[in-house]
Order: sequence, then C-alpha cells, then structure tokens
Amino acid sequence: MVVSPKFIGTSGTVDLCTKYCSRGALTMLLPALIYSTQNALNYVAISYLDVWLFQTLNQLKMVTTALFSLLLLDRSFSRRQWLGIACCTLGTGIVQFAESTSKTGTANLENLWFGAAIVMLTCLTSGFAAAYTEKVFKAAESLWVRNMQLASWSMLLLGSGAYFSDRTKVMERGFFVGWSLLVCIVVMLQALGGVIVATVAKYADNVSKGFSSAASLVCTCMISSYLFQWRPSPAFVVGAGLVCAAIYLYAKPKPEHQQPYVPVNTKELEVGVEAQKVPGGEELSS
Repeated sequence: MVVSPKFIGTSGTVDLCTKYCSRGALTMLLPALIYSTQNALNYVAISYLDVWLFQTLNQLKMVTTALFSLLLLDRSFSRRQWLGIACCTLGTGIVQFAESTSKTGTANLENLWFGAAIVMLTCLTSGFAAAYTEKVFKAAESLWVRNMQLASWSMLLLGSGAYFSDRTKVMERGFFVGWSLLVCIVVMLQALGGVIVATVAKYADNVSKGFSSAASLVCTCMISSYLFQWRPSPAFVVGAGLVCAAIYLYAKPKPEHQQPYVPVNTKELEVGVEAQKVPGGEELSS
C-alpha cells in the first residue's frame, strides 16, 4: 500500500484512520473478493488450456469492461469506438497467439470447453469489478484511502486462502521463504502498477486502460525484436496493425456539426444600421 504525502503527520494520520475505518470500506470488499477469486480461477483455467488459447480468450475482458461501463456508469460509445474496442481485442489476441511459445495443442475437447467457460466467467467478473471500482473511485473523496481499503481486503482474503491451502508449508518454512531481491522488486512494481491503475480508473476509464495495455504489449514485443534479435511473424504484424488502428478509432474526436453557411447581403446590413440611428446621430442601444 502507498500512502499519500498529505496524510503524513499527527493530524493527517488521524484523518487517514478516520476515513480508512469508515463505512465506505465495505464498498471495496466486493471487488477485492472478485479479484481474489479471479486469480484462483485463472490458475484453474490455465491448467485446462494451452497458454496461447488462455491469453487469447482473456482479451475479452475489454469487451466486458465496456459493456459493464455502459450499464453501471451510463457511458455511451459511438459505433467507431465499438469498432475500435473490437479491433483492439482481436489485435491483442492475435499478438498473444503469434508470440506464445506453448502451442502444444494437447488439451482435449472436454478440457477446452471447461477451461474456456472458466475464462469467460473471469472475463465477466473482471469487467464488472473494473466498472464497479471505477464508479467508486470517481465518487471517492480520497483515492489513496479507497486504494488502501481495497488492498487490505485483498490481503485478508488471499492470506486466508494461503493459510488454509499451504498452512503446513508456511509453518515449517516461513511465509517469506524464497523472497529474493528480484521478488521484492517485482512486488514493488506490482504495487506501483496498482496505484497507477487506480489513478487511471479515477481520472480516465478502464477501457482506455485496456488500450494502453494493448499498446504496451506491442511496444514490448518491438523492443524485444531490437534487443534480442527477434523477428516478428506476419501474424504479429497484423495484430499490431489492428491495435494501432483501434487506438486511432477509439481516440479520434467526434466531428463537430457546423452550421451551414448562409450568405449575408451587406446592403441589408447597412439599411438595418441606418434604421437604428436617431436624428441626433447616436445609435439606439439594443
């Protein structure tokens, strides 16, 4: 959890504790429960699906996020923006498919259906949780307090799951076994990413976050091609092109409806000005 600098100090600490322990903390229990359950379901789904199929189906989160934004936030999207969302989902899925290294195709049909159903469920819950948290963050007085409440509920739920599933191992070897410097850096980056996501949800929207994630994926692959002498496949080029086109379609401003041009007769204007003058030469105030 990251605390805002304005809460540092005696009065700031009291204010932080008062807001942190308010009734509004219960509003963050639902998204924490959904995200915690979703993480567990992802592990189940990936055990039944190949990695490339799991990553491809997982891109439907952007569509479900847009749908729940429509329902919960009363947000409207133009046809061009819906086309951009569809192109971004398809393009990201193609990029994930093209760059996956686990195209084994070993899953049978029954496992495919079960794993795909779990992924669809996680996409639905993710879209709802994203729209719900965005609504709460936008209405919140303090983004930091809401973020801390969400993190606290998540730690409580995930800690309870770790206690019941790996209690023996934790008691024997300790909770922080295997925590190296690299692991600590990854955890810090994840925490920073959570703060950034919350900020985007408050001041922008989660659909825009999905577009930025897709663009970062393409940029990461392009940087990898330069650093590691990796050659992009034709499928990657197609997917990256769809992502770029989707960003343009979604972000392009709506055309303004201009009033049609009406020619003006200058003689009529001169007559109107003369009619407003009085014999004294002063113009009447309109």
